[in-house]
Amino acid sequence: MRSFIANAPAPNLCQIESETLLTEKKNIINILKLVVKDLIDISLKNNRHVDKQSEYLIYFYDVFENVLNHGFKGKKGFGLGLLRNKDFTVLLDIIGSKSDSAACLNSIKEITEIKSSFGRIRAWIRMCLMQKKLAENFQNLINEKEILNEIYDPESILLSDESNIISGLLVGLNALDISIDLRSEALALDQPIRTINYSLYLREKLPDSEESGISESTDEQRINEIFDQKNYVEELNKKLELKNEELCVKLQSLEKTNCALGEKLSNLKIENVELVAEIDSYKEQVKKIQEECKVKIESVYQDVQTERDSFNLSKNSLDQMFIDLQKKYFEEQKIKTDFETELKMTTTIKLEQEIALRLLENEVKDKNDLVKLLREQLEQVKGMNLDLINEAKKMRLNIRGKIH
Repeated sequence: MRSFIANAPAPNLCQIESETLLTEKKNIINILKLVVKDLIDISLKNNRHVDKQSEYLIYFYDVFENVLNHGFKGKKGFGLGLLRNKDFTVLLDIIGSKSDSAACLNSIKEITEIKSSFGRIRAWIRMCLMQKKLAENFQNLINEKEILNEIYDPESILLSDESNIISGLLVGLNALDISIDLRSEALALDQPIRTINYSLYLREKLPDSEESGISESTDEQRINEIFDQKNYVEELNKKLELKNEELCVKLQSLEKTNCALGEKLSNLKIENVELVAEIDSYKEQVKKIQEECKVKIESVYQDVQTERDSFNLSKNSLDQMFIDLQKKYFEEQKIKTDFETELKMTTTIKLEQEIALRLLENEVKDKNDLVKLLREQLEQVKGMNLDLINEAKKMRLNIRGKIH
């Protein structure tokens, strides 16, 4: 017996989980249809008003909470799918990304009595019902398929096509008038998710005689229910027609913009061809300019080289002249000292020596003037040399700029 059990093939857990999710999805959607229908019937009997303690309203909360909880996995890597109390902060972030729901959630965050993340989701459901925006906000939520794929199972209700059916069912609840005090119900909102009680919609089969009596007594009630359903369907049809008209207008505007964009694209293609031709012509012009610049640069370089050689020759000659003058100056100084010594030694020829000395001083002054003039000329030549060097550098920089 043990060997038989050991050799028996183990069931595929993933397949079993997907099958259970599919059956749960069918049960939840079917029971939600019945609950929404009963809520609308009760509201029509009470002038569209529903008491916050109504059994059907509380039952609707339980079913809709199970819709949001169906197939919820949470963030990857935290193992939230195995916990009883899941963290729905990720779902709150998705809901809060929309402007309408963001304002609603901000007001819910101010209620400090609500501690858990799913308690805030419950408060959001009740506030949307009061504001008659539950269908619109639920539609915005299921439109975020890419984000929901990360936190929900592929077989979940929110990722299935049946979610659009739920959105259509919730449109009928916009006719309800509900008033709820969230602060007084804050403790109840933090309770764990309750399982759906199907006993309200499961009835025992009655005998034929009893069934015929009940059917006769409830004909009028069924007729009223049919009329209510008809009105509900008409309201849905009107809203769908308005949406269809809006989509047609958007389609026409998109077609117009598409035609305009096509014309712009053709014009841009023509402009692109023209620009390519202009770029090619500019490239040819640039090549010609570069060749001309190369020729000019070579000629300028040769001129600068010749000027530099001539400048070096003139500089060498000036240096030699300066050396010669300096030697002459020293010789003159020696002669002057000799004359002074002779003046001291010879007193007899003082007058003649003074005259000769004056003449020599005059000559020395003239020579000094010549030396000063030569120095000034040398400084001018040096300035001209520096100017020529600077001009040559500027010419090189301009030539390099033109080449690049």
